Amino acid sequence: MVHFIAFMTTEIHPKQLLSSGLIIDAAHYMCLNLMGIFYRITTNMMVRSSFLDRHQYVKEELWLRNAKWHEKVLVDSILPPQISKSLQSEIRRRITVVQQGLRVPITTLQRSMAVQIHPEVSILYADVVNYTRLSTTLNVETLINILHDLYGRFDKAALMFRVQRIKFLGDCYYCVAGIIEADPDHAKNCVDLGFAMISDIQEVREIYDVDINMRIGVHSGTIFAGVLGEAKLQFDIWGTDATIADVLESTGLPGCVHVSSRTLSYIDEEAYEIEPAPSWAAEHPLLIKYQV
Repeated sequence: MVHFIAFMTTEIHPKQLLSSGLIIDAAHYMCLNLMGIFYRITTNMMVRSSFLDRHQYVKEELWLRNAKWHEKVLVDSILPPQISKSLQSEIRRRITVVQQGLRVPITTLQRSMAVQIHPEVSILYADVVNYTRLSTTLNVETLINILHDLYGRFDKAALMFRVQRIKFLGDCYYCVAGIIEADPDHAKNCVDLGFAMISDIQEVREIYDVDINMRIGVHSGTIFAGVLGEAKLQFDIWGTDATIADVLESTGLPGCVHVSSRTLSYIDEEAYEIEPAPSWAAEHPLLIKYQV
């Protein structure tokens, strides 16, 4: 017996095919759009992140340059440029070595800072007269304000006359002309600075109504200059001629600039009113010893 199996086929309407195609196309286009949006967002995030990183790098680079400039100005205001350059290089080298986890020999910094000799300079020592009495009669705040105003004026005058301030110790202020660079007018600049300091202290005396004056000594010669210390560095000067300038200050008269004959030989004597030194100055052992 032969059996026949019949299959029933269902006819699909064209409208159903069209709607199915539209759904597939819509899903296809939606997926493509979603991928495009995702790609666009990812690209924008990458571009923005790259821009922000670059912007941050430029800001840090500018900040670093500005910090280095401020560092240079600060160090140059304390030390002569020829010493501050080697000092800054040595400090940066030591920071780099420490960041790498290595130990720095203690003598490394000391070896790189040799004492320099300056053969043609003028040294000025200044001392505030009646400072001891003021320190016992005035309150601390008033005394500090007076010294701050006074030394601020001295620093401005020293800058104007191209004189390098070394330091001030209480009522003592000393500086050197010709130490930063060779200057044929080093003696004149120191003497003129001395008169400017006397004028400044007279103004301060009137402003604060205090009885103070200046005793100033100037000598020309050779000094040694360098940096002392390991953890806290300090620039200073040494030498016989520096000591002579200090003695000239202590043996001088208030309101006058006490100069040595060597300093006098560097300046135009007709431009100043020159008087003989006090008799007790000629009796000082150090001045006698070196025939000042």
